[in-house]
Amino acid sequence: MQRQVSLWHATSFAPLSKLTHLDLVRMIPPANLTAFLLGDASITLVDPDDVLSPLVRDEIEAGLSPHLTLECLRISDLPRKALYHFGDFAVWRKAYDAYRSLSPSERALRAAPRPPESTEECFQFQNSLYNLASNSRKLPSLRLVILDIVTDMHDEPYGALRQLVEEGALKGVSETFPLPGAGDGESYAATGKLALLFGANAKVPEEIIARIGELDDRWQGYVADEDEHWQLVHQGKHDLIQLWNDSRKPANGHDPIPVHTEIRIAADRYQFLSSGDRQREFVCQASSLEALEHAEGSPLSSQDVGIWADPDVFELVKTMPWLSYIQLNEMGCCCWLGGLPRDSNPNPGLSRQKGEEPRLVHPSIVLLDENKLNETGRDEVRARRAQEEEEEEARKRQRTEAAAAEQADAAPI
Repeated sequence: MQRQVSLWHATSFAPLSKLTHLDLVRMIPPANLTAFLLGDASITLVDPDDVLSPLVRDEIEAGLSPHLTLECLRISDLPRKALYHFGDFAVWRKAYDAYRSLSPSERALRAAPRPPESTEECFQFQNSLYNLASNSRKLPSLRLVILDIVTDMHDEPYGALRQLVEEGALKGVSETFPLPGAGDGESYAATGKLALLFGANAKVPEEIIARIGELDDRWQGYVADEDEHWQLVHQGKHDLIQLWNDSRKPANGHDPIPVHTEIRIAADRYQFLSSGDRQREFVCQASSLEALEHAEGSPLSSQDVGIWADPDVFELVKTMPWLSYIQLNEMGCCCWLGGLPRDSNPNPGLSRQKGEEPRLVHPSIVLLDENKLNETGRDEVRARRAQEEEEEEARKRQRTEAAAAEQADAAPI
């Protein structure tokens, strides 16, 4: 049974003593809660304002901590930059903890390590995350950690796309990208085989990228910024996993052997539930796909449902790539919004494990397969073509009239 409680002003965490699943929504775990979850009142308190309450200490000593029973932990609605440079933060925390362990006379002879630059919110989160990761062996039953990070769904530069279409810069993009139409069962069923969505060579050719840059330099900057964001998130996830696994070994032979902990970065579901046609379409597509995925045999564990079944965003690149694209029928293409990554492994040098799955990088702009559009989509395409023909006729008339006027001016009087 799921219960929603507020922990903001909690003075006692004893009711959480048998906890197995915990979802913290818009709440970075404070020091008291982190210590209670770990069953350890001796965690390092970096913030001078952090003081463990006597009651929490008593509850930990009384064995009320759920550190042996907690199986799944989710922290939702985290800041966009929550994992940026987490590896640098971990290096600093290790050095800072070593500095704190020195005697007062020794500390007086050396400067304290300075933390990496960050916002206050990100610093607080990374500090809490470090305390959990560096003490992961104290949570032996914790098999799943989900970090739900706020994502941005940018407004694509429509002007740039229109110019791309008019200048013919999109010609040459070989792969089609048939997005499932919201609520359209037939259109959705046509895209059930993921292999039909993207081929091995589904990349925008270099000459197309160059042409885009010539027409509007905003586009390349927009794509580069979002690619860099997901690269930093991916790097932070890798550094977190490394710290978590390094700290997972039991301290002695009497402690229970911890289970493997899976760490996922989840899409911010609250962001996509905000107002707007794009978000509603996203939710429709996601819910339809969820049913199809389970019907075809989902890779997700059968014991995880609801928010605990949310996949990792980098897995979505391989399984649900269309979720971060917007379908622009009137322009005959789809474009990437940046709300989810388009690269399944943006830091390929981090892992060279045997049998590693191939890296998938999807294009930022793809052409629509008009044969797989629903009736509304086909109507929009026909309207676009009619408008293009009308505009071309208007340009022809202008050229004809200009030529006639030029001839009239050149004629002898």
